[in-house]
Amino acid sequence: MATLGFPNWPVRFPRPVVAEGIARGEVLVAEVDGVIVGTYALQWSDAMFWGDQPPDAGYVHRLAVHGERAGRGLGVALLAHAAQLVRAQGRTRLRLDAPAGNVALASYYERLGFTYCGDTEGDHVEPDGSVRHWVTRRYERVEEEEPRR
Repeated sequence: MATLGFPNWPVRFPRPVVAEGIARGEVLVAEVDGVIVGTYALQWSDAMFWGDQPPDAGYVHRLAVHGERAGRGLGVALLAHAAQLVRAQGRTRLRLDAPAGNVALASYYERLGFTYCGDTEGDHVEPDGSVRHWVTRRYERVEEEEPRR
């Protein structure tokens, strides 16, 4: 993301953040022939971006597809998987966010049926002690029953 001009994620996520997400069962990966090609985290609350909400949603974070796999529908498949997990928990909404300046990502989410739900902002203290102000756009999609085949 940083190479595309959107430094919303650290170059490398701190190992404790990733390890904690794995331990909680929030980090999911997609593999092809034993190689990880995509990932996302699915959380059941997100007070930082969404505040206190009823337990009716799943929150996707850190959706990423390996560059060589981009444009092949893997992001769509990962979000469909997240939606399936959300429905399995009896929840009806899938929520995610995008940096306010990332128009391409916002458009991608909108093409996938997500509705813009407003911006939120705050400050983040970086590992070096510097403070970075962030603004993010929030999106939501109502998840109906899985389509019949």
